[in-house]
Amino acid sequence: MNYDNYSKIVHELYGNVKDYRVEWTIGGTSGGNCWGDEAHPFHTDDPEPELDLDKLFEVICPNMTFLQYRKVIASVLKRSTETYEEYYGNSTVNGAKEVNFSELYNALVKFGVIQT
Repeated sequence: MNYDNYSKIVHELYGNVKDYRVEWTIGGTSGGNCWGDEAHPFHTDDPEPELDLDKLFEVICPNMTFLQYRKVIASVLKRSTETYEEYYGNSTVNGAKEVNFSELYNALVKFGVIQT
């Protein structure tokens, strides 16, 4: 599969995007206000969402093995945290996972999952 065909499939499934990203709230601080109350740390029980790349893999490489999947994802997955500062010392901390579709294509080729 060449890159142009891959790009068309990505566009059909995910829209006109270069990256696929999921975010969730990890925690932060809350309770601070204009009357001088201090903000206190909190943690959420939000589960870490999965990157839903299954529909792409079903179309372009339905016979990919689990070990190939693990190698591909390990080579392209980027994790990060972002803190959004709010008023009075309050904040929200989000976790994020992201995959660049061009890098994903290159990894699929590199690990022999798809042929060019």
